This record gives sequence, structure tokens and C-alpha cells, in this order.
Amino acid sequence: MSVESQAEERRKFYGRPGEQVCPDFANHWVKHGINGREKESNVGEGRILALDVQSGLRYYVVESVILYSDEYTRHAWPQTPQRIKRNEPSRSEEIKHLESGEIICYPFYAHTIPYIHTLGAENIQLDALIECDNFGTPLPGNETLLTASKIAPLVGLTKERGRNLAQLTPFDFRGNVAFLLAVGSAPITEERLRRFGEEMFGNIEPVDE
Repeated sequence: MSVESQAEERRKFYGRPGEQVCPDFANHWVKHGINGREKESNVGEGRILALDVQSGLRYYVVESVILYSDEYTRHAWPQTPQRIKRNEPSRSEEIKHLESGEIICYPFYAHTIPYIHTLGAENIQLDALIECDNFGTPLPGNETLLTASKIAPLVGLTKERGRNLAQLTPFDFRGNVAFLLAVGSAPITEERLRRFGEEMFGNIEPVDE
């Protein structure tokens, strides 16, 4: 997939209202609106999210995400004196001007949390991932659950904030669109995606009984 095709596929997937993206992206999702957070989660279909870590690729199913509405984001993240002093826009304005599917990172206490932009100031927080094998089957055990605060450190983000720190690259995972989360702003080359594919399919295919 060329760099241009990657960008087009990413915009196509995430350039929709969050209530359309989330059920197509995660097994469970909740919306955080101006009146608060939904009490019950909605059901969806989790996509594969590959993480580019120091040891290589690790595959996860997107188990749950939190959708922050445009109205909530503008209300919760208005302009602040500190940002005015630094000549920076508010967080909500910062998010609004991102491209659909672009990632921005903000600190939350001692953690770095990545958010994915959809439309307007609306954004999606990765809440939980479940590790799976390279056939998309979840691995057993509680240690395979990756919560929001552990995602950024695993890919190499610690206390950074802002945009251009990480990116999502679409790729084909056994006939379905999946995404690769990697540190850096440089586009993933076709050659690198090809090598990822070779790594994924390098194991012996399972034999039907």
C-alpha cells in the first residue's frame, strides 16, 4: 500500500462521526458527552491493532475505547492561561485541526495517553487492548490485557505530549483492514509494510482437522 493510499484509507475509516467509527473499531465502547459518560458500553467489532515495539510486532484486538464528543471536548478542554502564555491553542482547537485518524498525545497524571481524531473536536481514547496471535485469536491469561496507561510506554512514548509523536498506518490483516501504531511521523514505506506482512505470515498455517 503506497503512502498516498495509506493516508486515504486512514481518512476514509476515521473521517466519520465517532458513533460510526467506534462500533467498527472496538468490541466495546462508551460515549462521553456533555452530560457525562454513558453507564453501559455499546457492542462493536474489534479491529486488529499491531504495535511496533522494540522486540518486533505485537498484535492486539481493540477491546474497548472511549469516545469523547465534540461538545464534551470543547467543554472539558477550553483555553487556559497556561496555554495562552505559551501562545498555544486550547486542546479542543488542537484536536479540531488534526487530520482524521491522526494521533495526539496528552499527559494524564504520570502517563501519556494517545487520542485518535475523528471529526471536529471529537476524539477516541484507546482504553483496553487484548493481545492476540497472528491469526487474530486472543491469547489466554490476564497478562494479555493492555490498559490505556500501558499502551504509550510499550511503543516508546513516555512523557511526551502533542502531535507527530505516533501514527496509525492501515494494512491488510488476512483480508480485513487493520492498523499499525508506531512512534514517529514519517510514513511507513511499502517495503516496511511488506516485511511486516512476511513476519505475520512467517509462521506455519494451522492445519484443518
